[in-house]
Amino acid sequence: MKTLGLVVRWVAAVILTVIGIAAFWLAFCYQKAPLDMMQITHEEVAEYRLHKLHEVMPVSFYAEDDEDMAYVLVACPNASEELLLASLSIDMGLPLYEQIVAFMEDETQLIGDMTFSCYAFINSDISEEDLLEYYREGMDYVRPTFVQAGVPFVESNLDMEYLCGADENYKEHAGSLAVAFALIGAGSLAIAVVNIVKALRRKKGETPAQEPQEPSYSPMEDPADLTNRR
Repeated sequence: MKTLGLVVRWVAAVILTVIGIAAFWLAFCYQKAPLDMMQITHEEVAEYRLHKLHEVMPVSFYAEDDEDMAYVLVACPNASEELLLASLSIDMGLPLYEQIVAFMEDETQLIGDMTFSCYAFINSDISEEDLLEYYREGMDYVRPTFVQAGVPFVESNLDMEYLCGADENYKEHAGSLAVAFALIGAGSLAIAVVNIVKALRRKKGETPAQEPQEPSYSPMEDPADLTNRR
């Protein structure tokens, strides 16, 4: 059982170290200056994490989760004069979410009648199976609309995260996020170091002590034997 506890401590230390490094990396990413999506092509979009999006057109909701997050299929113009179709996750507590809901429920509104600008963070491609399935279903639903309208578009499964509106102070918002991730990283690394130190001490305590060696000596000769030698 002691060996199992030691292994658990090492595994926990490795996991916390990875979390700490990832958190510091995210803190660094949020502090970088955003790129304007209107100035890069769709091939370059995924190479950068932070973007300023212009004239974002909500197309449809395709999923919601239990953590008050909604996933919206959006179309974003870029320097290629094409619309990049991607996923934008947004907190359902934000006013923008209510505006998008009102737009979607109004049957007189068409795609493009509502646009907004914002800052977004690209996490990666959508990897969660359920979300990816819902996203593809949403794409299948809206694709004929863009084809019939003759609008050039590029499909992607990029997972973009809404950060704040373009009229908000991005540096202040990004600074708070960076501080939060830095604290998470520092806390994770501190706990990892503590676990490593405890594991090393425990391992040292489990090292079996060497048994004292008996001194080697020759047995004393019987005085009678010495007498007999004369």
